Amino acid sequence: MQPSQSILAQFGFAEAKSWEDFFGQDNCVASFSKKFSLRKVRQNLKVKIKTKKQNKTLDLIIKSGDKIFLLEAKHLNTSGGSQDKQISELIEILSLKENNQNVFYICFIDGNYANDILNERGGSEKLETQRAEIQKYLKNNPQNFWLNTAGFKALFADLIK
Repeated sequence: MQPSQSILAQFGFAEAKSWEDFFGQDNCVASFSKKFSLRKVRQNLKVKIKTKKQNKTLDLIIKSGDKIFLLEAKHLNTSGGSQDKQISELIEILSLKENNQNVFYICFIDGNYANDILNERGGSEKLETQRAEIQKYLKNNPQNFWLNTAGFKALFADLIK
């Protein structure tokens, strides 16, 4: 179970094992899988999920009432080429937009490098560029979220009130 799923379980989000489970509960979570494939998610939730890698699956599908959250999670402790690639992937997800106002994208990032990105300034030129892109997409897509663990907990605590 991913850390984000554990947090959701603490807030009473049940794990959906089928589409019937998913649609039959107010607060639930499902992992992208064979049953919750990208094609079936697009079809059943009427979403585009138009990433550059057309078959890129995300980590979780979260339902809270009539709201759907599509989540990609990363745990990054150090900077470097591999982390830059993962940050670029998150930034691409942050740039996605859906017509349905009840569909949200969440980029969940945790670890030491997450703190570097969330700092207001400082660090390398690459880090400054990443921050600028994140801010741009958050302004252009107010339905999307860039969260660390504390922000993730706060978001879902507010939703279940």
